[in-house]
Amino acid sequence: MSYSGRVFVSRLRQRFTQTGAAAIKLDLLMTARRQIIPATPRDHELLKTVKPNDLLPVDIRYARNGDHWRKFMALVAFVAHHHPQYNDTESVLRLLKYWTHHFDETVTQDGAIVYEMRSVSWRLMDEGEFREWSARARELIFDRLFPDLPREKIQREADEWLAWT
Repeated sequence: MSYSGRVFVSRLRQRFTQTGAAAIKLDLLMTARRQIIPATPRDHELLKTVKPNDLLPVDIRYARNGDHWRKFMALVAFVAHHHPQYNDTESVLRLLKYWTHHFDETVTQDGAIVYEMRSVSWRLMDEGEFREWSARARELIFDRLFPDLPREKIQREADEWLAWT
């Protein structure tokens, strides 16, 4: 990059940080022609507020897959229905979050450790993150909760559970 190019980028960064620009959340689509366009009319209107040459830091997140979520939750429901120790989906999810270290740990003034489970909600976790987390959680279900059952049998019954709901 030339000196003038570096100065231009530096001025853009300086302008962006000096304006104290607020974060704007909008969804963009990548077209087949590799163009990035606003996903909705609202996003189009929000994009109009951006001035030419404004530096826009981007955090790419992939939309969640509803089918993947439903299939995973069917497996969790299967565990809640068939495991003698866990009788609802919330307790199964809490256990899986603990086993996968999906929590924040706080030590109180008296030395007690408090675990606050993180969310796996659509708003806080994109598809890539959920895919990684749920793969680890599935392995724990198969290996720790039902070690004597074949994985295929568990998954088949969970899939039947999904079809029933």
